[in-house]
Amino acid sequence: MNRRQFLATTTAVSGTVLAGCGILEGEESFEHTAEITADITRPDASDAISEGGLRTFAGSMNERFGTAGVWGRNETAPETRLEHLGAKTDTRRMVGIDAVTHHTLSVYRVPGVTNDGDVLHQLWLWSGFDTTDSDAECRRIEIALDFNDSVSLGVYSPTQLWDSEEVDSYRVGIPGTEGNALGVEMPLSTGVVDIEETDSRIGSGGSYAGFWEGRRDNRQSLLATCEALWRPDHPFEFEWRVGGTFS
Repeated sequence: MNRRQFLATTTAVSGTVLAGCGILEGEESFEHTAEITADITRPDASDAISEGGLRTFAGSMNERFGTAGVWGRNETAPETRLEHLGAKTDTRRMVGIDAVTHHTLSVYRVPGVTNDGDVLHQLWLWSGFDTTDSDAECRRIEIALDFNDSVSLGVYSPTQLWDSEEVDSYRVGIPGTEGNALGVEMPLSTGVVDIEETDSRIGSGGSYAGFWEGRRDNRQSLLATCEALWRPDHPFEFEWRVGGTFS
């Protein structure tokens, strides 16, 4: 039976099981969703991960995913002048399939860039799917962000189709002056990376949706990033969603 499964991150969003939608026969699909608030950027937030905590998580993902980890072929965070404000990390085991999923979202402040009181931030999103201990095959990974009207979405990446039959890596990063933006190369040994154009738009209340699609029977990951403006002294909200399909 096809299933779409809502999971909660550490923000304790409620979960439920829904009927599969648009899933091929014999495939399992899940959606992992959370509403993220300004608490992620408060140093005293109980569920926010420090830069050191993120470094530990990224190191453990390097052991599992190699150069397809949180920082791609860099394997460690690039040197920048960005200020790390907070992060979320989460690990989930699939129900009904011997597969594990790992996820992280980090928020950084870009120094010296403001617009009418709004401050520029960069968000870094990574998800990894591990089916090494099962017969399951990863078919699709999705990463999405939806912002409320208090946030203006700027540049996002990836922005185009990357096909493993034409390239062996894809670039994730924000064009800008050196040291003021994160950017890395991610390996692409199979499948394609692209965006859902109808679910990706810049501006106030913007959204982004990227995906990897292919066939992978051990470990596969997806990385994305974006810039967003919001007032640091005003509450802001966005929804972070991760989805996957296995067969």
